[in-house]
Amino acid sequence: MSAFGIDFGTTTTSAAELDSAGFRDYGYGQRPLSSSVALDLATGEALVGADAKEHLEEREASGKYKIIRSVKSVLASGDAWRAGGKKWTSAMITAEVLKSLNKQVSIRGGIRAATFSVPVDVKPAALKVLREAARIAGIHVNGIVKESTAAVFRHLKRVRSCRYVAVFDWGGGTLDVSVLEIRGDVIYERYTKGMPEAGDKIDEDIARRVHTQLIDESISFDHMHERDRDELRVECERAKCELSKEDESYIQLQQYGGRARVFRLTRAFCRPALLSTAQRAIDLLAFAISGAALSPDAIDQIIVIGGSSRLWLLRELFEYDDRFASSAYFSEKPEWDVARGAAVVDSAPGCYAVAETIGLELSDGDHFELVRPGDRIDGRKQSISLALVEDVPAANVVLVKWGDAGASHRELADQFTVETQGFDLEAVDLSWELTEDLTLAVDGRSKARGLTSERREITPIRFGYDIGGQIAKQSAIAV
Repeated sequence: MSAFGIDFGTTTTSAAELDSAGFRDYGYGQRPLSSSVALDLATGEALVGADAKEHLEEREASGKYKIIRSVKSVLASGDAWRAGGKKWTSAMITAEVLKSLNKQVSIRGGIRAATFSVPVDVKPAALKVLREAARIAGIHVNGIVKESTAAVFRHLKRVRSCRYVAVFDWGGGTLDVSVLEIRGDVIYERYTKGMPEAGDKIDEDIARRVHTQLIDESISFDHMHERDRDELRVECERAKCELSKEDESYIQLQQYGGRARVFRLTRAFCRPALLSTAQRAIDLLAFAISGAALSPDAIDQIIVIGGSSRLWLLRELFEYDDRFASSAYFSEKPEWDVARGAAVVDSAPGCYAVAETIGLELSDGDHFELVRPGDRIDGRKQSISLALVEDVPAANVVLVKWGDAGASHRELADQFTVETQGFDLEAVDLSWELTEDLTLAVDGRSKARGLTSERREITPIRFGYDIGGQIAKQSAIAV
């Protein structure tokens, strides 16, 4: 029986199927599907993937389309648009991307259910919209896994004997660096850091540098026709990919500034435009390792994934950096690793548990634990009844979290107030549960005031992912 993973990325979305024969990848041809949508305001037709991405600026300038460059960016926005005589929500827009992706799998019956990978800092509201979008697209969400952890599952055989692993995920929209610890049969998330400079910025920087060679200084890149800018960016992205294997490539433009043009693009020409961005990416890796209270020497393996990891300049910087050269591993199919890792998780659902303690700070300075390491998502809601210790119109609920060092080294997770009648020893009820969206949901209400309640969803929460048992078996065939 097949398991499916979906990598719902900032700029691209992809799926991977895992069965006894190994992986199959799905996107747009040999590449992941673009997460851009162009919504025709008159007809309501939604253009997805390359059809949308390759003409974004031109369509936006026409005023006839609503352009969503990344459906991920609008998940929690609450925005809606009128097009084709109906209201389009962010869930409906996102569903168009998932439907387009699902068409690629139609020959094998489509994706009926999958595990989705998400960033470590994704908001609960965004996950709710993603689940609704998946439902509209006919896909049941089996589970959620963090992108960095999915990457570790994809390369589990390589890192199984490691203690500390860094995931360097450089895609089209962002760079995300995560440091994880493997302790026994459990993967723990230690630290994550990101930056919004990735493949799209690289394409833009190359395009601007090429522009200076094609057009005299009297016309800036920003003042070129939208159609010309779109075409140059697309050609620069294609040529950049070729430069990952060759020293040169050719940019061929049907029309740029009024006529056809050809430009010979070399690595040497691109280097000045890209060096600072690539160096910042390496610096972010060093910062994340330091943030995890580790030294570069402590990292046993750096898994380098994401489409932008193919950039030849990045590989050069790694090769000549003594801190990371020996531990860096560049994936052979970096665009697909997160989806593949999510498929591994999909083959053994429910493999993660809380890796830190979250509790309630009481008025006397003591703590009451709500969840603790090892607790799993099981749909079980728990509750406790507390009492005010003075006459106040609201109870202050303070939630803190702490790790291995104990409650003496705690940090604030969230706090909120519950309105009360204001008399001494008034009962305040709290209930909580771990949700399928990897959050801790806490509700508080005063019995005296009735059913009104205050709700908080705590995220991010550190989770440990069990890599024993069925996961190990699936990883053995995941080649």
